[in-house]
Amino acid sequence: MTDQPENEAAEPKIPKGRKWINIPKIDLKLSRGIKLAVVVVGLIVLAFNLFFVYVHPNEYGIKVVRLGVHRGVQKDVYTAGLNLVIPFMQQMHCLPRDIQVLELTNYPGTASAYARKDRAAHIQTSDGFFVDVDVSILYRIRDPYLVFTQIGPGSLFEDNGIIPKAEPALKETLGKLTTEDFYNSFLRVQKTREARDRLNEELKPKGIQVEQVLVRYFRYSQEIQKNIEEKKLKDQLVFTNQAAARAATEEAQL
Repeated sequence: MTDQPENEAAEPKIPKGRKWINIPKIDLKLSRGIKLAVVVVGLIVLAFNLFFVYVHPNEYGIKVVRLGVHRGVQKDVYTAGLNLVIPFMQQMHCLPRDIQVLELTNYPGTASAYARKDRAAHIQTSDGFFVDVDVSILYRIRDPYLVFTQIGPGSLFEDNGIIPKAEPALKETLGKLTTEDFYNSFLRVQKTREARDRLNEELKPKGIQVEQVLVRYFRYSQEIQKNIEEKKLKDQLVFTNQAAARAATEEAQL
């Protein structure tokens, strides 16, 4: 048996089906000037992110001073653009300035993807029946300073502002309708306007204005729905018979 050469014995064994890939080494040498420029750019970016906050076009900016002479929430409202904020001493809070939508529905898939969603309004009609109403409430922040100081920062204008007030206002106004009144679009719209006005009475002093309250859908229990439909069919049959009787009478007179 012949001995294998030493260099062959030192080579690692390569598993079958695999091949070694030799990756060439890249020796990247940067000049002192380039390294200094990279450091300077990094410091500028860091300082920019620390000292400036960008308020988007669809936002209000409210500055809070934590340290200094004028501590507290500042009354000045900041609009779109870069605004100077001193780290650890000041903080910028942003609130939306465009139309916001609250969707009350038990079927979130039917609502807008960008809207805040909550359960449908469960309302008792004036004749004692219950109805689940899908409602879209369109509103906006009119005074961000009031919203921030009266309700709070972030999404509290939803959680502690519009949401707790929505269903009680709808129950107070739509609850005056009877079961059949819900099918009367004129009466339904009249009560939604009353709900809007009722919400504005409570929310305007806190900086929120409700623009529209829209009933998208309503549903009774299957048994009640069936009774309503049967009653309406009977009423339509009565009207049809009365119209036929009048037509017969007029024809006989002629």
